[in-house]
Amino acid sequence: MKDRIRELRKLLGLNQTEFGRKIGLSQKPISEMEQGGNITERNFEAICREFSVNPKWLRDGVGEIFLEQKEAILKMLVHEFDLTPDEKSLVAAFLELPREYRAGVIEYVKKTAAVFEAQEAETKKAARKPDSDLTRDEMHAILDVELDAAEKRKMFSASTGSSGSSSKKLNGSS
Repeated sequence: MKDRIRELRKLLGLNQTEFGRKIGLSQKPISEMEQGGNITERNFEAICREFSVNPKWLRDGVGEIFLEQKEAILKMLVHEFDLTPDEKSLVAAFLELPREYRAGVIEYVKKTAAVFEAQEAETKKAARKPDSDLTRDEMHAILDVELDAAEKRKMFSASTGSSGSSSKKLNGSS
């Protein structure tokens, strides 16, 4: 890997100090890496992220040096927002949709969120009283709101193909 780090740095036209600065290191650790010193996972990931380097190439010399731009952007989002594999798949699938379909997805999510927010507000409003102070009608109203919310969540999960904690991938990639 030491030779590939040196090759990458030279390909980018950077000296060790400039290369290190871009990944938050001084010149000395870069020199040590290029001489075969230990490369931490954090530094490995920083090199890949900062320079859009293919991790397989950096680690094993396999494949192209640089990632495709789309893949590099997705990796940056995963890192920046600490996305789970399911969240990464969702973002990737969303970005692959045509613009008009993305607008439809956004509208659907907004409407669904509004329904959940209204139900939550109604539940909180009714639940402000201790149970012992609630009338029979208020108790029924709270239960109706909670049952409606559960039913809508179930319908939402079914319509999105999600089971809440599903690890199913939207586009088959992670």
